[in-house]
Amino acid sequence: MPQSSLESFQPDLLLCRLCDAVPTGLDLDNGYDHYESLAELQKSASGDKYCRLCQMMWESIVQVHQKQRFHLGTHPILSETWPVRLYGLPNPAGEGAWRGYDALELRSGDRAKCEDRTWVTAKTKARTEYPVVSRLYLHKGDWVCPLLYTTVCLDDKSPTGFGIATRWLESCTNHHMHPDIKPGFPDLPTRVIDVDPTSPMIKLAVKGQRLHERAPYTALSYCWGKSKATITTPDNLHRHTHVGMDYQSLPRAIQDAITVTRNLSIRYLWVDALCILQGSVPDAVRDWLTESSKMSQIYGDATLAIIAADSQDCQDEFLLSRQLVVSEARQSRDGIPGRNVLSAYRAGMVPGYVNRKANTWSTRAWTLQEVALSHRALIYTNEQVYWKCGAHGLVSSDGHLSVLPRIDALQEAHLRNDWTRVVIEYSRRFMTNPADKLPALSGLARLHCDANGLAYAAGLCRENIKTELLWRTEHSEKLSPKRPSVWRAPSWSWASIDGPIDYDMSDMHAGTQGGGDGDMQVNQIHLEYLNSHDSYGRVTSGWLSLRGRLRSATSLVLDQYHSAGDVYDGKKMLGRAYADEKRQWPEFEEVEGPLWLLLVTGATGLLLEPHAGAPAQEFKRIGAFFLSRFGRNEVPTWDVMDIKLL
Repeated sequence: MPQSSLESFQPDLLLCRLCDAVPTGLDLDNGYDHYESLAELQKSASGDKYCRLCQMMWESIVQVHQKQRFHLGTHPILSETWPVRLYGLPNPAGEGAWRGYDALELRSGDRAKCEDRTWVTAKTKARTEYPVVSRLYLHKGDWVCPLLYTTVCLDDKSPTGFGIATRWLESCTNHHMHPDIKPGFPDLPTRVIDVDPTSPMIKLAVKGQRLHERAPYTALSYCWGKSKATITTPDNLHRHTHVGMDYQSLPRAIQDAITVTRNLSIRYLWVDALCILQGSVPDAVRDWLTESSKMSQIYGDATLAIIAADSQDCQDEFLLSRQLVVSEARQSRDGIPGRNVLSAYRAGMVPGYVNRKANTWSTRAWTLQEVALSHRALIYTNEQVYWKCGAHGLVSSDGHLSVLPRIDALQEAHLRNDWTRVVIEYSRRFMTNPADKLPALSGLARLHCDANGLAYAAGLCRENIKTELLWRTEHSEKLSPKRPSVWRAPSWSWASIDGPIDYDMSDMHAGTQGGGDGDMQVNQIHLEYLNSHDSYGRVTSGWLSLRGRLRSATSLVLDQYHSAGDVYDGKKMLGRAYADEKRQWPEFEEVEGPLWLLLVTGATGLLLEPHAGAPAQEFKRIGAFFLSRFGRNEVPTWDVMDIKLL
């Protein structure tokens, strides 16, 4: 029987020397220098002895370049002198069609000519020198030449879609090393949803009431939004557990989560709205305080987290049918039919990446710990489905490795070792209930402190208290950090502020001389909690007792956004101060004291004011500062005082 054109294909005879030398093991961080110029690539892609892979790359670059010009409104100049660099998108199971790759990413450009480009790189999320970025995608079985393929799933509810998810889970469970996952089935939360496909009603299962102590379960991460959600309260708990809920009456996001859980052959699902009692009555409040303190266990022990990343509301379904951006029927010169799938993306997006700014879920405070605590996650977006696990980061539904912006910065190594990075990201997120500021991060806080043997204090670590006191708020024309109307945390904690913060005070003044270490000593940290058994949850009162060097200041001259300015003692400029929140102070005018500077470490410290109505020596924080050269030189003359910081 004669061989088909595919069976008789010999790749080595159709590749140029550079393509033939493409190594295995490439990824989005370590590329391969291809031709030194686009002109050389074009030459290799044409003529009688053209390279099949170069032909695909050249046509891809040209088409993506044209789409940038005509569809995205940008006008890059395609220079024949630009070098070409390849990055591999390997299949984590090693089943790529060619040398372990499912696709190759091509980048071409020149840093000196492209400083205004904002293509995002996988590792740094910073501007890159390559203004033309494209990927070659082919459906498995549809070949332009049998080098590259992808298995893009266009229907999340199809057998193919659930089959991909099932294979990911099975592969991860059987082959990936997860030292933090306990062997055997996980402990079940207090309540879970029983998704038994044979039952006409959806019931809650309660631990100790016909519910096994240990079994696989999934956990949903989504946005409640503005729609009325189905919730469990003390009044309907009996009905939800014994009679059940009609599937069609549930919000669409929960319906989809049930569908995913069933198709993965998992019996139980955890959803906050249904598995934690909601409401303001005492029984509901007690249950919420207890269950919300278990987030690290609930998401950490879940077999899988289901993340509805592009849902803005609980009524938004996330199991979608979608169309490819561009799908062009092609035929190679050898007569092999196929389909070349190309995509052009706006600045700030690269094919295969989740656009963090495009969805509500990634700006929600609670979701930060939900995804970071989960060992495995299916992430459903409008474009495609992604897989996240500790072994492989994120794998998109077309099989290649990718990175979800911000999440990569919160991998376990950072969670364990750099709490300030977590806090910086968290402070940029929003929440419906301001009182949730500390509870919504309690799971990550517990993980960090347990891993490092630290004690927690209203968002800060007691052992690192000096460094972590030196946060400052970020102000702009659009951002106006402020303290909530209802007390939530001591003034020295970042949790007392609604709005973004940063920990760059030390960086601002790195390398300065003088000022010593501030000699500040924290003598006592006193905190009281709404739930006396949960030191990571809501705080009802608190203060610091400390000894340190203090100096009074006579005025603060504010400038940009009414939030920053120079601190003076008479006509002597002591340093630069950053107010925690904007005040109704006139711009470029002096604000009279009483103001106090508390030196914490080096040349940086806290801006204080006496607490209204409190005894002497009791202050509250209103900002942070770093000292001028004059201010640093006179630190030895500052008074050493014992104070209480509220």
